[in-house]
Amino acid sequence: MKEKIDIECILDELEDAKEYYDLNGVEMTEEDAQNVASLLQQGMTMNDAILEVLNGIRSVLSQGWEY
Repeated sequence: MKEKIDIECILDELEDAKEYYDLNGVEMTEEDAQNVASLLQQGMTMNDAILEVLNGIRSVLSQGWEY
């Protein structure tokens, strides 16, 4: 039996990690947490799933920005 994935817990993890991805001020949504949950169900670790989702958000937000 698989452990139920707690979306609120994932949201907390995303909130805690977002500052390391230059995402301060970005609101994490239930959809972001669901994306992490989906990656977890595919066998990814929590850290890797959060990394992938936050990198994806940062990539979308930075499109068009010049550094």
